[in-house]
Amino acid sequence: MLKRDYILALIENFFNALARLIEQRKSGKTEDSLALIEKCYASLHLDKEQRLNADLELLAERLNSDEKPALLFLEILAGLLMEEYYVTAGNEKKLLSRALELYQYVDLRDRTFSFERREKIEWIRSMLDNEQYGKED
Repeated sequence: MLKRDYILALIENFFNALARLIEQRKSGKTEDSLALIEKCYASLHLDKEQRLNADLELLAERLNSDEKPALLFLEILAGLLMEEYYVTAGNEKKLLSRALELYQYVDLRDRTFSFERREKIEWIRSMLDNEQYGKED
């Protein structure tokens, strides 16, 4: 029971942080956003090298424990990478590419279909295609 409560509190904290990040971005007040993003990454115990370059299976294994379900936290990580992409004004394309990899990985393995996840996958693909061909939205 305590582990389940801990997981729920941890998940709630991540989603609250993501909501704050989205709210800051929409209001144009992103000064503290990178610090909040880094705090979230630190709570996942992932440095930049790991979150951008680690093998997805190893990353899932690292995030999976009795306390943290891997697929959920991989999806949270993808959301954080997308927010970091927004905050850096799209200057780090690797963030978007990695978010796409993570969403696709989760989509293939999760037993629950998610329209929201599929929309994010398609949005990222279109952004990457536009950047590849030098197009703008």
